[in-house]
Amino acid sequence: MKIKLAILVALVVAAVWAVLANEPAEQGQSAILNLESERNLESPQPLACIPLSDVTAQHNPVDLITGVAECIEQERYAQAADLYTTAMTYGYYDTLRVSDQTAHQALMVTRMNAFAKAEQADLVALQDAIAARLEVPELCQQLKRLGAPQYRPDYMIQHGMEAFSAMPEEKGGLVADFDAQAAWQHALQTVPKCGVDTAAD
Repeated sequence: MKIKLAILVALVVAAVWAVLANEPAEQGQSAILNLESERNLESPQPLACIPLSDVTAQHNPVDLITGVAECIEQERYAQAADLYTTAMTYGYYDTLRVSDQTAHQALMVTRMNAFAKAEQADLVALQDAIAARLEVPELCQQLKRLGAPQYRPDYMIQHGMEAFSAMPEEKGGLVADFDAQAAWQHALQTVPKCGVDTAAD
């Protein structure tokens, strides 16, 4: 009898979840609770399809990826490649300074959101353009002149689980005793494969 009751309860729960999953949202309510913190994946200065020379160290990866999507729509793949490489370099740098490991997927989610409607042919063209641009010394020179990010990576900090818990004020979501210069050189080496310099070219 207990086994039959347990099976019945399980079937009822499964049926309820099935109804909730397929029931359309009414009066602005959804069956699935989606928690999102303020400034999660925030883009304070979304970019159009601009040349890398117009980018500043105040633009975060979400700003840059917005520009990439614009460039793809205009089939300007070389500019898209430069903005994408910059976004990935800045994003990698941010993973080195944001302490919450669960927040590091912010860059992946940003890319998924931006490219969700892109055609496969466009993404292949972007990939080819990135590979070609990485062979050009000018790209590394521009990234070195641009320098390390000068924004606070709230777009990433607020994406992690710690955003929903009390965070010590002295920590602020960032790694303690963070070596910005070493991290920037590491990011340049890791993403665009630029050589290590003590200063910009």
